[in-house]
Amino acid sequence: MGPGEELLFRGVIQQILRLRLGILLGIVIASLIFALAHLGSLTGEGLILTLITYLALSVVLGASYEYSGNLVVPATVHGLFNAIQFEIIYWVATTEAPAVTTLLLLI
Repeated sequence: MGPGEELLFRGVIQQILRLRLGILLGIVIASLIFALAHLGSLTGEGLILTLITYLALSVVLGASYEYSGNLVVPATVHGLFNAIQFEIIYWVATTEAPAVTTLLLLI
């Protein structure tokens, strides 16, 4: 999913916005669209925190794309982020540790 999202959000949307509005606004607006695109798959009490996390991730992905000029860089970072998310979900589901404890371990 990550590579396809990077192709769309960095390779198409961000590039169009960058050409029309500049690099900074291109990254910010593409990042807002990216975060809001994930809204439909989110539920529960952590919704706002998750959206903020996705927004921050997207800014990093957008900046890494602008800095490197290569979609492989943000696609790889995106893939690593997803892998870490799945690992946390698995760990919480298979242990007695609460999700909050897991998040604190990452900080």
